[in-house]
Amino acid sequence: MIENKTVLVLGAGASVPFGFPTGQGLKDQVCAQTLQYPEKIQLLETLGFDKNEIARFRTALENSGRSSVDAFLEYREDFLDIGKTAISATLLPFEKTTGLFKVWITKR
Repeated sequence: MIENKTVLVLGAGASVPFGFPTGQGLKDQVCAQTLQYPEKIQLLETLGFDKNEIARFRTALENSGRSSVDAFLEYREDFLDIGKTAISATLLPFEKTTGLFKVWITKR
């Protein structure tokens, strides 16, 4: 039993069994969605990012050589706001409570 206050920090891989992408998978999806999905581009524009900024972010992320969006943002703080927003917009559709908690029913 853990008796002290404890915080567990898990990487992206911990959520894969629940249908979420890996760090590399998230990076690939962010790049694809900010290029090919008009609704994601429109969402980012609605939130205050212009098309040129979105394109610069996508190009820099694609060419960064980093394996995740988080790793990219660690050294490109100029893209921090758009990067966090793009991550959120990409992950939101994965947020499902079904299957997250299983109820085990036993017969008596």
